[in-house]
Amino acid sequence: MKKTNFYFWSFRPDVNSHKLLLSVKIAAFLLFCGLALPANSLASATSSSDDQQQIRVTGTITDASTGEVMTGVNIQVKGTTIGAISDVKGKYSLTSALDQNAILSFSFIGYTSQEITVAGKTVMNVALVG
Repeated sequence: MKKTNFYFWSFRPDVNSHKLLLSVKIAAFLLFCGLALPANSLASATSSSDDQQQIRVTGTITDASTGEVMTGVNIQVKGTTIGAISDVKGKYSLTSALDQNAILSFSFIGYTSQEITVAGKTVMNVALVG
């Protein structure tokens, strides 16, 4: 009785399917290297920067005319996607790798936007003019 080999395919793999399998393995390896290596190199590049350090900026946002706290004010680090929104007590907190020259932009509908440089400050209370 003739012994038959078990294959996942219903047909016997020929040379072309082995070449296809090899090219799939190569493509998977290149894809892995392409995704893993740049992410690793970017992580080390951002952590070794001398200009940025992990700092926390907090504060309270009030209405300049009434002195009442303002909920829902948008706070954004200018030129980035880093930001926060003030809570129901008008308080906000930003914890991120910020440059000492970073500019925080405070905006709310119907109020004049303000831009303030961090300059090493950790508490920045802002009064928006409506």
